Amino acid sequence: MRALLLLLVPASAAAGGWTQPAGESYLKIHNRLLLGERGYDRTGKAHDTGGTYRDWQLVAYGEVGLTDRLTLVAFGAPAGYAAFEDAADARGRAAGSTFYVGALGAGLRAGLAPLGPVHLAAELRASGTPPVGDVDVGAGTFECTRPPCDRFRYTPVIPGVSGELEGQIGVGLPGGFWLSAAAGGRVTTGQDAALIGRGQLGWQGPLGLVLEAHLSLLHPLGTIDESVISGAGETAYRGQGLSVAWWMTPAIAVNAGTDGARGVRSNAAAPTRTLGVELRPALLFSP
Repeated sequence: MRALLLLLVPASAAAGGWTQPAGESYLKIHNRLLLGERGYDRTGKAHDTGGTYRDWQLVAYGEVGLTDRLTLVAFGAPAGYAAFEDAADARGRAAGSTFYVGALGAGLRAGLAPLGPVHLAAELRASGTPPVGDVDVGAGTFECTRPPCDRFRYTPVIPGVSGELEGQIGVGLPGGFWLSAAAGGRVTTGQDAALIGRGQLGWQGPLGLVLEAHLSLLHPLGTIDESVISGAGETAYRGQGLSVAWWMTPAIAVNAGTDGARGVRSNAAAPTRTLGVELRPALLFSP
């Protein structure tokens, strides 16, 4: 019966609109890798940096059903490593590198009374980024075709506190498909407020296969004053990505994904790759 109830919840992280059943939980842990040589400046133009950046993060996301309509969410990047190698150095030594801790946060998702197959929810999240690894591992001037060229820096984290509030909607569709969307706002210390949004189209197929395509939006309400190509500072983008998961059992899955973006300002000009696991701990440890 427990596994049957969980089939009603999309097997995807942050599927907006749905809450976890009381006492149930979901956990996703994955490695995120960013590797590239180009970056977007604060006006949205992509340029070579004259070097290579490498950025690895361990990312975790979890949900716990406190009641059938109230879910606790927790998320963060508890460990990361970033490095920038200057191509002008014949030895290829790292111009700079650091271990860091990314944003860590939690929130609550409150489900509203469903309208037939349509699920509605509101979610409030808060997070903080500690001052661990907040150094410029790389910095310089973009190699642009029309000087003056903008300066950039690669700083993996910028300490601060953020808060987000969004409304969510989700609907189950025939054939194992689901659709969800969310829209809201973000405030961050030392930055302008921003609009946020995301959408997901997923499919739960046979043999435990789950496919998911998603879109995301981050649109600041002010100007972007500098080019921080890690994306840790003020940035703008319209993201898109794909992921695939295989649930080997009802309790454990392996997953992989890739993400890119358009309309980018002050961020890396390279796709991200992810690889990890998904767990339903209540099923994993049930007798």
